[in-house]
Amino acid sequence: MTDRRILLGVLLKPHGLRGAVRVHLHDPRSQTLRPGLTCDLERDGAVVRSITVKELRGAGGTSSVQFAGIDTLEKAEALRGLTLVVKRSDLPSIEEDEFYVEDILGAEVFERGADAGLVLKGKVTAFERYPSTDVITVTIGEGEAATKVDVPLMERFIEVVDAEVPRVILNAGAIDEVTP
Repeated sequence: MTDRRILLGVLLKPHGLRGAVRVHLHDPRSQTLRPGLTCDLERDGAVVRSITVKELRGAGGTSSVQFAGIDTLEKAEALRGLTLVVKRSDLPSIEEDEFYVEDILGAEVFERGADAGLVLKGKVTAFERYPSTDVITVTIGEGEAATKVDVPLMERFIEVVDAEVPRVILNAGAIDEVTP
């Protein structure tokens, strides 16, 4: 995998008087933010500064983070609204049957045909996390004629996700089943 830059979350308001900052993580289950991690803080896509995580408190979507060198309320306030970005290589390792969404965005999507062959359907263009299930958005076609279909990440629809290639293979009839 290339060492792409991954958006982890957004810095919110200061937390306390000693420079801690609330951070909203885009993936509340993420284990990436940890003491010793050096990350970039960005505004409008431009790096403002690199900074090291000193301490992390709390869990879930909104945690409190103490950065090295940020030890006053005023310094913490100056970080409000910045985005927190890491290198892809800083993400924790995952199990063989798992994948990071970032690794399949842009992947070709195939559907198993009636003859057991593969038929190219489109590309993964988005990912959404809903309370009931996660879905990938598959864009079929190009330009104004393109259509978008949300495919739940469930065994009923997905045969395999191969993040190394990258590609997604859908079970036969999956597109028809999810198309309104």
